[in-house]
Amino acid sequence: MALAFKRIKVYVRLIVLVAMALAVGTLVINNRSNTATVWFLDEYQDVNVLWLTLCVGLGSIVSYWLMGTLMSLRRDMRELDQAAKLQKREAEQQALAKKLTEQEQRIDEKVKNALADEE
Repeated sequence: MALAFKRIKVYVRLIVLVAMALAVGTLVINNRSNTATVWFLDEYQDVNVLWLTLCVGLGSIVSYWLMGTLMSLRRDMRELDQAAKLQKREAEQQALAKKLTEQEQRIDEKVKNALADEE
């Protein structure tokens, strides 16, 4: 049964890939002679639609990658900050535990000395 689902999954992926290739091919064939007038800050220029589509697609991919990298960096910085706070808190707890242990030892010594003096 699992093999059947895997086979279906593979064929569906193949169909989607072929459909995407056909869509790209149709886009290229239909727009190979079309131009668009684009403003480049100082003047309008006629640019082939395919080059414009390619530049927009690549710009979108780069922007998506850059945003993902920035979000990952933000998450890593937050984790580092939390780890530093946790480490500081653990150090404070260890210092407090050491202080309490020393106080307990002094109290034990005082109790032992007091009991020894009474005897």
